[in-house]
Amino acid sequence: LLRELFFDSPRPYAEVARNTGIPAGGIGPTRARALTQLRRRLDEHGLTRRA
Repeated sequence: LLRELFFDSPRPYAEVARNTGIPAGGIGPTRARALTQLRRRLDEHGLTRRA
């Protein structure tokens, strides 16, 4: 999902849904959960920037 949303040029949720098999209405919530988990893991390894 993250690759679909961030590593290539931005794509509409409908296209991301087709490519991932995730319903279009679930892309936003799934993205939010994935980013939260990524932030948590980066923080656990001391890889986050502090302001």
